[in-house]
Amino acid sequence: MALRTVYFFFKLFIKPRKKIALLSRQSDTPSVDFELLAKAIKESGRDTEIKMLTKKIPSGILGKVGYGFHILEQMYHMASSRVIITDGYCIAVCVLNHKPQQKIIQLWHALNIVKKFGYAALDKPWGHSSATAKAMCMHRNYDYIVACSEKSASVLAENFNAPLEKTVLLPLPRIDYILNSPQKYDEIKAVYPNIFQKPILLYAPTFRGEKVNLSQLQSIVDLDKYNVVVKLHPSDKLGLDQTVSDAILCDSRFSSFDWMKVCEVLITDYSGMGFEAMLLGKKVYYYLYDYDDYSEKNGLALDLFSEEIAPFVVRTADELCEILKKDYDFSLQKRYLEKYLSVGTENCARRLSEFVTNLLKE
Repeated sequence: MALRTVYFFFKLFIKPRKKIALLSRQSDTPSVDFELLAKAIKESGRDTEIKMLTKKIPSGILGKVGYGFHILEQMYHMASSRVIITDGYCIAVCVLNHKPQQKIIQLWHALNIVKKFGYAALDKPWGHSSATAKAMCMHRNYDYIVACSEKSASVLAENFNAPLEKTVLLPLPRIDYILNSPQKYDEIKAVYPNIFQKPILLYAPTFRGEKVNLSQLQSIVDLDKYNVVVKLHPSDKLGLDQTVSDAILCDSRFSSFDWMKVCEVLITDYSGMGFEAMLLGKKVYYYLYDYDDYSEKNGLALDLFSEEIAPFVVRTADELCEILKKDYDFSLQKRYLEKYLSVGTENCARRLSEFVTNLLKE
């Protein structure tokens, strides 16, 4: 009620103009999607103002008080914007009442949704409670939800508890980055001079509410054949639950995108990163060592064992060891990509920018 009261006066004295506000609490820096979308809008030549605000909610009382002032800044820029874009749950977007002429777009931060979130994970150990979802108006007020295929649209609609009619089939700008941005080969080599002496096997697990178990994986990977790199999720503060071999590199210098571009093999689990790596033609394997536990604590939006890529999905380290020795069938990967990415991969940022800027005319 306090936020809505303050926002009422913002709306009373500030009129929305040809302005686009991009808001996120996923990171303290703009995402690839935000950066490329903003660039495409500027290059379109439209007379459009763009404001980008990205900030994670800090830990500690003082940090959270400081974030309250950040919300006030968000409220000012929302009140003055015709279009508001977010890439996850944003408090100010969801709990406030906006003017009818304002349009709000949800640009979820993944190309393909494997794990449940939002309303599909309510009251699970790693999900939010129904009471919290109601109090915080979780994922409310969206006019459009961007999806990369009809299959993904239905998954997103369920997780956002939104009607399917609110989804719009468009690509995410990150596709441009994945396919067209240069490798950081030289930068990585400068930090890790010997890393490219063997093919790189990248292990990138999703975020969990507990430490990542690496014991079985490091016992079966052929370290004579691969240089193994572990890249934890950016939100993972708990780390690994055991000591890691000196032969395995746990990196925090480069992004998952950077490593994905130079690796030969990616091992992941419930992360959307596997889908992104397939766009680059990488060998992708899903190692679901805690499948039953994860299904209970969080829930899965897709049954990977029933998808086209099922031959590359395993539960045990021994199974993973065996399939790593076999030839990789890229035709299965292609069918999976086409199923969940039906919007194409050309000029993704420009196409999304055209949709966004056309909303300024309404």
